[in-house]
Amino acid sequence: MKYNIAVEKVYPEISEVELFKNTDSILGVSLESPFFERSSLNDIVEWCSLNFENTNILIGDSLHKYSEAIATGAPLKEAERKSISKGDSLYARFEEAIMKIGKDSFTITRWKNIAQIIPL
Repeated sequence: MKYNIAVEKVYPEISEVELFKNTDSILGVSLESPFFERSSLNDIVEWCSLNFENTNILIGDSLHKYSEAIATGAPLKEAERKSISKGDSLYARFEEAIMKIGKDSFTITRWKNIAQIIPL
């Protein structure tokens, strides 16, 4: 299968050679990003499974509340509710994509769970 996927940025800055020496990766996911539409999402998950032993997918759900509030003018609580709902949908799509490839090398973490541990 041929992928039209490229590494855009790596933090901390290292070369791609160094990057692929790592066995673990973190895939940061912004809500409403066109890169995580269903077909692209499936390709990204499969690509990660081929290039890394473990991938932690970090979904920026509750963090998105600020963008949602600014874009829609909604109160922050309402924007957070919408963002969590969008995060639920994206989480389910990632679960589906991971099940299709049949690997247990993925962890999905939601920003709302990180925010409970490390308050902002």
